[in-house]
Amino acid sequence: MRQFLKRLLVFLMIYFVVSMVFFIAFYDFINSHLYNYLGYESGIVNLQYKNLEKSNGINTLFLGTSKTFRQIDPLYFDSITNTKSLNLGINNLYPFRSIDFESFIKEDCKNVDNVIIEIRPLGSIGENSNTMQNLVAINSTRFAQMISYYRKSHGFSWKTKVLNNVSMLKFCAYKFIGLGSIRIIKDADNNYFPNSVIPSNGYFPLEQQMNDEIKEGNLSELYQEKNNFEEWINHNSLLDMFATDSFSDTLNAEAGRYLAKIYLEHLKSVFPNKNICFYVPPKTLKQYHSESLAQAAYYRGQGYQVVDFSKMSIYPDLYSREFSFDVSHLNNKGARKLTYYLAKQLKDSIHKESLY
Repeated sequence: MRQFLKRLLVFLMIYFVVSMVFFIAFYDFINSHLYNYLGYESGIVNLQYKNLEKSNGINTLFLGTSKTFRQIDPLYFDSITNTKSLNLGINNLYPFRSIDFESFIKEDCKNVDNVIIEIRPLGSIGENSNTMQNLVAINSTRFAQMISYYRKSHGFSWKTKVLNNVSMLKFCAYKFIGLGSIRIIKDADNNYFPNSVIPSNGYFPLEQQMNDEIKEGNLSELYQEKNNFEEWINHNSLLDMFATDSFSDTLNAEAGRYLAKIYLEHLKSVFPNKNICFYVPPKTLKQYHSESLAQAAYYRGQGYQVVDFSKMSIYPDLYSREFSFDVSHLNNKGARKLTYYLAKQLKDSIHKESLY
């Protein structure tokens, strides 16, 4: 029995190494030859990217996750700052996959003057890799950086270490042993959002999507999510979900500074001579708060403007029931309020030369 287990272990190790080599090569080939990132994204972001590809006079670009795509109104922002902006936020697009996405779009950003970037934590590797069926895997360089990132987090608790290691194994299985290859190379489902609900205002609040789906006769998961939130908030406080206005975890803060250093070097290479600004979105959950604030502090220390909406004491309305769709996202009114605050803060520093 012992001999059998030993042979099995050797076989699995050889299989793992061979599979890793093959699929790293496979995905590198995909990265360099076969794919279009937005060919695997929803119809809405596909249309947004085409606007960037055609230029259309765009001089300001928003990059981030759903906290950007669902909450920053580019038309309202433009009315305050006299810019022409494009919201290219993508649901669940966190570092390090966001680094490869930004490298992909850089050739279409030559006429962009301002890049406004949502400060995002790395999050769970497994969730970052599994939630999107449409964006291809990060390349092997980013994979190595991700491993390095977690090694820098050596002081985390045993529970966190176990969760990180499980996520890393999921990432390996999903991206490099082939379990995810079918999802990556399949045709894009550009009908994910019907044409009737594609927004003309350049962003897509969850509340707007829910209302559009209801009009189509579809009581979607968003409708149930909204009802669940309303029930939850009757017995709980939003303030309990978020950290106080200070650093609360020095180990996460160290990891955040390390991530910011890697990310900033990347941004300077893909967006040279651009006015790069950052913002911390509201409703940053406690487990990501110190990491996000550490990134913000690093960028400020390097001379970049950072607008921080994580401070409940300064922006209490962004944490109120009136402006919330769910625990993590704002509703239509909240999105407009956030856009107003961001535009007012950035108005004086934004470059507008390309408009004249």
